Order: sequence, then structure tokens, then C-alpha cells
Amino acid sequence: MYTKSSNVIETEVGNSLVILNTSTLKYFEVSGAGTRIWETLKNGMATEEQLVANLLAQFEVDEATCRSEVRAFLEQAKSLDLISNT
Repeated sequence: MYTKSSNVIETEVGNSLVILNTSTLKYFEVSGAGTRIWETLKNGMATEEQLVANLLAQFEVDEATCRSEVRAFLEQAKSLDLISNT
């Protein structure tokens, strides 16, 4: 299960969302599907499978591409200490 780290804030900048870890000052700028992933994570915990299913229901994308993009988002966000995996 992935969840948003407690020391993270976000703000909209144009059509993007900037997510900042206030302890490390590391940030991540996302848009489109990345914004949807973040909204799901900030509202509670989710598995990779749940995130993929959510995006498949919202966007016209094949499952392999969706899964790859979700995995890349999660790896990047985790490396920046924006999310944790429990």
C-alpha cells in the first residue's frame, strides 16, 4: 500500500501540480494522469493495482502502458520521499 508522506504539500501551477517534501525540499511536478494518481494517494492508501484500475477507468490507455507509467510515478515519488510503501 502506498500513501502520501506526512511532510508533503502540493500546489497547482498552471496545468501542473507541484508536490514538495517540506523536510527535504525535494519536489515533483506532475500533470494529467500523475495528478490523478496523486489525488488518490493523498486521499488515503492505495495499491499499485488500485491506481492502475482507477486510471484505466478514467483514460483511454492500454493496461501495459498504464502499469508502466504508474510504476514510474511511484518509483520517482518514493525516491523523493513524497510517498511511502507500507
